[in-house]
Amino acid sequence: MALSKSIGYLSRKLGHGGSSFPGLIINKLDQNFLDYFHNQLKHVIMVTGTNGKTTTSGIISNILKSAGFKVLANDEGANLISGITTAFINASTIDGEIDADAAVLEVDEASLPHVLKYIKPDLLLITNFFRDQLDRYGELDKIVNTIKDALSTLSKNTKLVLNADDPFVTSMAFELQKKVTYYGLECEFLESDMAPSFEQKYCSFCGSKIEYQKIYFAHLGKYYCRTCRFKRPKPQISIKNIEESCSGETIITIQKENKNIEIKATLPGFYNYYNILAATSACLEIGIPIESIMKGVANFKPKEGRMQKLTINGREITVSLVKNPAGFDAVLSSLKNINNKKMLIIINDNYADGRDVSWLWDVDFERYLKNEHINFIITSGLRAYDMALRLKYAGIDQKKIRIIPEINKALQSGLSIIPENDILHILPNYTSFLELKGILKKYSK
Repeated sequence: MALSKSIGYLSRKLGHGGSSFPGLIINKLDQNFLDYFHNQLKHVIMVTGTNGKTTTSGIISNILKSAGFKVLANDEGANLISGITTAFINASTIDGEIDADAAVLEVDEASLPHVLKYIKPDLLLITNFFRDQLDRYGELDKIVNTIKDALSTLSKNTKLVLNADDPFVTSMAFELQKKVTYYGLECEFLESDMAPSFEQKYCSFCGSKIEYQKIYFAHLGKYYCRTCRFKRPKPQISIKNIEESCSGETIITIQKENKNIEIKATLPGFYNYYNILAATSACLEIGIPIESIMKGVANFKPKEGRMQKLTINGREITVSLVKNPAGFDAVLSSLKNINNKKMLIIINDNYADGRDVSWLWDVDFERYLKNEHINFIITSGLRAYDMALRLKYAGIDQKKIRIIPEINKALQSGLSIIPENDILHILPNYTSFLELKGILKKYSK
């Protein structure tokens, strides 16, 4: 422990953040290091999936804090085993005593089987599965089957909380002999304007085409297979009603066992309904009082890069992370009705992003970006030209597209163009967001 804390201190002093490196070194020296912490925590909650895991984990942590828990979380976004180990190191004394009652761990979906070898959660929540970094993860069928095998190793006492609306998620538990709590949408009137970018067209069990009675979001909805018995399970916890106000506050009615819970939230975007529902479902399953859930959701502030709002020199910016087609579509959907949009899109192709940027052609720019609603779009990052080319083929007027590969210069240009009290919408992918975050810190000093 002394060594690990020293490594973390030196890493931060050298400007590397220290969110993963201590854990990386310690796990090489002692593969059983995490075993020391299991019995010290009342709850260990894991959240995995393609989209929504960071926000969902953040909401769960906020709810637990509202309920009086001291929470350990890898909330810096380091969601591999090294980052999770580092989170335990940072929350512990030199003697290995954890100053926390509960752990909320965001886990990279490809790393989940490896993480489960070292940490056994009391509750595992799975949000959804979409194509993401195909050169690293492979096709969805591969990662779903890998996680399905890992689930079979869980203790029978581990609670599974799964998204009923995602056929990839439910197919993993369909034949597992484990207790599962499903959450999902039950709003008959609710329709998303998300593009129907189906990931799951065929039944995982018999190969027949999956039929949909209702589509909520991409391939999430009410589905069934005509040939075999696979179908969407009825969720035990569901959203029954959503009331949006002009003030930006939303009242979400969540039902469990015919009891309604009204939750006020300020998180924008259709996809955040799922995040709030997922977090609420997990907390209800471990017995958190409804009052704490309501308070934790109401005062939750989004993590950096998740519809984050900042003000620089009298100009407002929003930062929304975009890492895959479904996530990009979701952000564009939330901006769809804004006229005179001023945007900065930053795309890198570093290893952590995925080298292959062909996924940009699966984003439905044609649906969400119209020339008459755009003032300008700056493209930046290592793949600034690829992004500009994609926008050209989407029909965006080339006069409205500006290519500035250097992120700092692109940000300066965007801020210099827009008038005071206007908004610059910034959409970075993963490593470009990390670089942008460092640049924004300099502006705040």
